Amino acid sequence: MDAQRQPIFLPVPWPVWLLVGLILVPEIILSGAGFGLWGGAEGIGWRSEALVRFAFFDAHFEHVRQTGRDMAGLVTRTLSYSFVHFAPLHAGLAAAIALALGTAVARRFAPLPFLMLLILSAAAGAMAFGLATQARVPLAGAYPMIYGLIGAYSWTLFLAAGTDRRKQVAAFRLIGVLVVLQFIYRAILGGGPDWVADLAAFGAGFLLSFGLADDGPDRLRGWRDRLRQR
Repeated sequence: MDAQRQPIFLPVPWPVWLLVGLILVPEIILSGAGFGLWGGAEGIGWRSEALVRFAFFDAHFEHVRQTGRDMAGLVTRTLSYSFVHFAPLHAGLAAAIALALGTAVARRFAPLPFLMLLILSAAAGAMAFGLATQARVPLAGAYPMIYGLIGAYSWTLFLAAGTDRRKQVAAFRLIGVLVVLQFIYRAILGGGPDWVADLAAFGAGFLLSFGLADDGPDRLRGWRDRLRQR
């Protein structure tokens, strides 16, 4: 009987723990400094300094695009913005979602492709934010990465649906609900155009899964062969 019991909680792969740690450790440092636990009087300003140094700014993106200077800094920011947040709740919620969703998605990816999915989704979100907005508020936080995970999760549901069109459409239910909630939230409380980064990261996560998931390349080759036979 015991051998047949399923674990209540799925084991968490190490790349997911790495992601959660990269979200929480900087936040613990910044929050502690903000509450005066360390850093002295200067610690109160650590979060602002971290945002200036690591967040993704549209103004900096435009400067690099026009002058070609500080390209290395821009490339760094396309990833580093994911690990600095505006507030403890901003980071805590991201870590909780990343833990739950990352555990589900990582079962279909080897560790290195899973990390590549996160990095490329974050970069896609940053590029979309820079190209499509003129925001003064920077892009910060792990949410584009999380939307990349949502894209990968939707991909798994889409493939599981097979040829059932209704189930294929249902695979995108989660992102549809989140878009509606984002719209309601912004209509009531306002907010910046970071949703552009979220949607771009979702699309990147979905498309990248065809090449990065364990069985993704085999499925692509199968579809290619079927197209050639028609």
